[in-house]
Amino acid sequence: MKKLLVPLFLGLVMLPVTGRGALRKWNAQMQELAKLLNEMVPEMSESNSDTAGLEKHAKKLAELAQGLGVNPGHESLLPPDADPTLGFVQDLFARETKRGYHAIKSGYVDYGKGILRNTTAYCVACHSRNSSGPDFPSISLSPKTDSLSPFEKAQLLAATRQFDGAIEMLTTMAGDEAFAKSRPMEWSRAVKQGLTLAVRVKEDPDKGLAVLEKASKVQAPNFAIQNTQDWKVSLLAWKKEKEKRPTTEAALHRRAKALLEKAKAQQQFLIDRSADVLYLRASALLHEQLRLAPRGELAPEGLFLLGRCYEVLGELDNAPWHETFYEACIRQRPHSPLARSCFEAFESSVHFGYSGSGGFALPEDVQQTLSELRKLAATKKK
Repeated sequence: MKKLLVPLFLGLVMLPVTGRGALRKWNAQMQELAKLLNEMVPEMSESNSDTAGLEKHAKKLAELAQGLGVNPGHESLLPPDADPTLGFVQDLFARETKRGYHAIKSGYVDYGKGILRNTTAYCVACHSRNSSGPDFPSISLSPKTDSLSPFEKAQLLAATRQFDGAIEMLTTMAGDEAFAKSRPMEWSRAVKQGLTLAVRVKEDPDKGLAVLEKASKVQAPNFAIQNTQDWKVSLLAWKKEKEKRPTTEAALHRRAKALLEKAKAQQQFLIDRSADVLYLRASALLHEQLRLAPRGELAPEGLFLLGRCYEVLGELDNAPWHETFYEACIRQRPHSPLARSCFEAFESSVHFGYSGSGGFALPEDVQQTLSELRKLAATKKK
């Protein structure tokens, strides 16, 4: 359920003069956060860390995360036309960094390090939403990062928006036979992340095909081979499309819905990965729609459709935001048929998440949330 977050400011649009002061403050905080993560990521991977130094860095990270102020509908350091889903990422990032810091401070160093290692995924989640924002290939990584594994370094490159370097490294890992055999789960994540960056960030089917071509040459489980073959078919079909990229709220929404209809028709069952490229493309368009018109007429349905995308992508995207998007949809358009659909999807996901071999029991706070959202989703009596 973890995914990453560093310089969010890099994906922002131009601001009017009145917003430039806030943007400068945001930029400064993001630069400080990027520098801190550059130092911390290697520390969190070491078996014997300087506990005092780590605690100091963890405290600073939690403070920076808490101070980002990305709260949709409230005063924020972000410009008013930013994708509101950034607020969801920031909220989880702030909570997890605070939890990691308190664990380290309380003496549970390894547990705290594990939490903080996972929070780096929030940066990747934020930066891999779509193609909005520039690449920064010249940002220097700390010499300490030399101790990181290739996958960890690729994560850090993506976190600091060095996408070309990240994709190149992930492509190399995809074709590494020894890596695929010794660390198959990490190999699978590398292939999937390379695909995600190629589709969402670069919008380049050729870069995605390069990743998959490398992956197809290593010995892998049959399901992984089938996945790469299905994704190749989608990428090749994408290359043949002649439509220009949409640029308005309505056009982005319309194109995303068309891709989702195609994906739904192609996908045979929930965990069928064959339509993942279509879901990735649709989610990127929906994020762009929300960036352009976060409070537009189509925003609530955009959140609902994003929830559908992320629920299907699941582990592929490593971003369990779907329940958050469903909840936001309900709160944005309460007492409507759309709110009802969002609640049904939210409720189903929650119940599935808490079911298992140990029985079924919903925590009290989850029951309270369900009760609140059920009321918001109900049609008002005339």
